[in-house]
Amino acid sequence: MSKRASKKSPTKTSAAAAVEPEITHSIIVPAYKEKLNLRPLTTRLFTAFRDSDSPIPADHVEVIVVDDNSRDGSVEEVEALETEGYNIRIIVRTTERGLSSAVVRGFKEAKGEAMICMDADLQVITSSLLLLLSCLCFLICIASP
Repeated sequence: MSKRASKKSPTKTSAAAAVEPEITHSIIVPAYKEKLNLRPLTTRLFTAFRDSDSPIPADHVEVIVVDDNSRDGSVEEVEALETEGYNIRIIVRTTERGLSSAVVRGFKEAKGEAMICMDADLQVITSSLLLLLSCLCFLICIASP
């Protein structure tokens, strides 16, 4: 987890929305050959954030998959999820390998001020993640002048 200044999201050109909501929370998912887990992971996460009890609006969350060039269809799966409206993107690394450097790369690419890393293996309970992100956001808020 890390704290840094938030960045504004780029503006959309569609008439539906003049400006995208600001991303405040980033979930970094290091991955290698995780294509089969990316859809259930993404839908579970965004379902939890869209729940009426969630203190974090789903449109303020991004998921960043950092993939070590697994060539298993992960890129196409993320592109399909993005087309369906999920705020997810993938970074494919072709020269680097390893969990630690994938997490660091994800944190560097993240737009949110509150960031967390999670595995793609579906073992993290989304309600626990939601609670952890909410607490992290609270701590960032009270620590900021």
